[in-house]
Amino acid sequence: MEAQASLLLLDLESESDEEVTLQCLSSLLLNKRTRGKTSDFLKYKDSASELSFLSELSDDVFKETYRLSRVQFQEIHDMIEDDIRGKESNAKSPIATEKKLAVCLRYLVSGERYKTIALNYRIGDRTVSNIVNEVCAALWTHLQPIYMPEPDIELWKKIASDYESKWSFCNCLGAIGGKRIITIQKVGISSATNDRESPHVILVAAVDAHYRFTFIDIMSAERFNDENVFENTLFGKRLCNTSKLPEPNPLPGTEQPIPYVFVADETIPVIDNLMRAYPGQSVMNSYEKKVFNCRIGQAQQTAECSFGILSKIFHVFKKPFKCKLEAVETIVMSCCILHNYLRTKILLSSDTCDDNCVFELPFENENQLLPLKKYDMRIHNALYSIREKMKDFYISPQGSVEWQHSAIENSHF
Repeated sequence: MEAQASLLLLDLESESDEEVTLQCLSSLLLNKRTRGKTSDFLKYKDSASELSFLSELSDDVFKETYRLSRVQFQEIHDMIEDDIRGKESNAKSPIATEKKLAVCLRYLVSGERYKTIALNYRIGDRTVSNIVNEVCAALWTHLQPIYMPEPDIELWKKIASDYESKWSFCNCLGAIGGKRIITIQKVGISSATNDRESPHVILVAAVDAHYRFTFIDIMSAERFNDENVFENTLFGKRLCNTSKLPEPNPLPGTEQPIPYVFVADETIPVIDNLMRAYPGQSVMNSYEKKVFNCRIGQAQQTAECSFGILSKIFHVFKKPFKCKLEAVETIVMSCCILHNYLRTKILLSSDTCDDNCVFELPFENENQLLPLKKYDMRIHNALYSIREKMKDFYISPQGSVEWQHSAIENSHF
């Protein structure tokens, strides 16, 4: 520090500017004092940070803080430990892997700024950013093969069986939904579909009968708009590849095979194997169409509920993202896989009360998972024929259920 001050004085003496000299000296002394304070603050990062007091908390408070029980925290830590372990150096010891996981989870759960997280854990805010990216990538790498595996024929059939038993809709491979996720920084040249829209990325997902994501796709809105975004996703292309889906299967009590379908609302464009409810005006005077819309609505709401659960657990979705596109994608993917992990643990614990709860998506001013634009399109002729057959089936003795008549009478659908 003294050497730097001497060099500055030599340079400034030639200019004979005493005021500038005094300003530079003051700046150097201030930096020295600030560094000393910062050093004292970081000196106790292991003994006086938020993590050091967690052993004193009750199990309920721990789970509220990290959305994981202590056992689940340790399980996930053991899975990703090798990927997030820092390298030893002579200058300083690396941040503990438990602390890295805690920092990342705290950010995902609270949605607080990196600077706030940094103060709570007595580390630098740039360090928090690096930790979040590193841990989120490790979470996806190790949890995805277990809790969001690539579906095969048997898994697709299991999903369809769950939709039939739980939501009374047959031959359903899942519900499709999409949301816009707002970002602060623009993504590419034209990140929004028009000048009045906020920059955003798009999350498209298929959901099973238990609110778990079967497949997700996250992309920039650059060169896309909401009218053609879905058909350009990996999932949209896969949807048209019927060779990887189960063969058509007869509805219960019938003989004619009916293709398996995905269900979606008006925010998803109609392509092969994507079923949609009858439009509003055509349902007014048709009891049969009301029954069909009632049944398909039961299945389709699982997608909206899944997004609602996601944003209620991870408050990072309640504010626009301020990080780069690559970081946004990694964070969203890690939240989705942790969501699946928690939903699976609920199923394994036989907590049927929680599994049957219906979660409504929060109001738009409370979260940044915003709906896509609606499509005004007719379904394909082949799908129209399938929908007519399903409509007839759901009012037949083989396909009707006890609650559908009362639901229509009470105008629920």
